[in-house]
Amino acid sequence: MTPPHVPPTGPGRLFAAAGPVTERRASVRASVELPARWRPVGSPEPPSLALLFDLSSRGARLAGWIAFELDLGDEIELTADPGLWWRARVVRVLGGGEYGVHFLDLAPDVKRRIIDTVGLARAGQVRWAAG
Repeated sequence: MTPPHVPPTGPGRLFAAAGPVTERRASVRASVELPARWRPVGSPEPPSLALLFDLSSRGARLAGWIAFELDLGDEIELTADPGLWWRARVVRVLGGGEYGVHFLDLAPDVKRRIIDTVGLARAGQVRWAAG
């Protein structure tokens, strides 16, 4: 026989009533609006202006001034300045030229700069960390 359900009481009651956590992040995310440039991998076009939002060491949300038509799994090249290039894969198509991207095989110096930028943003300084 199963015992009757007893609702939680005490300080944790409100938290427990909110329901289960449905998403867990593997890395810290910062709310940012950082300028970058991007283009689809293999594109002959020069990189176009974009903004990175919700930056983490693993990915970001990206919106471009030119709305490239990308699909899940497509790869893009990103740059924060002429000497700092990396690749990302589209993991969400959000519409209106906006995408969720996951960074791919970051070089140690690129990863360090992204992590430092996330730290600055969480401390209230929304800018790219110095390279």
